[in-house]
Amino acid sequence: MLSEEVVKIIEHTFRDITDIFKTKGKAYANNEIDQLDNFKRLGKNLSLHPVIPLMVYTTKHWDSINNYISCRIRKEESYDPEDIDGRINDVILYLILLKCLLEEERSPEND
Repeated sequence: MLSEEVVKIIEHTFRDITDIFKTKGKAYANNEIDQLDNFKRLGKNLSLHPVIPLMVYTTKHWDSINNYISCRIRKEESYDPEDIDGRINDVILYLILLKCLLEEERSPEND
């Protein structure tokens, strides 16, 4: 694949991820001020660090991606390619949110 094609996919993916965050993020956060509130709230309710709920959500999508790949390798019926693109975008977004949680934790304001 040519470099220009890869760049187009990256740009398209980040537009999609931004759209996902703007729509789903508000519903999950339930808090206009803190977009990471969902993970913090669930972590607090379960006496867990907020990254644990985030990783559980990420793992759910990653498991679906693994299943898709396994089906493709075995040439079995698998997911609609558009659905797998959504799962991939969700994992990328969760990794960015993980980065946000870790950055917030490192912030001097949290000392």
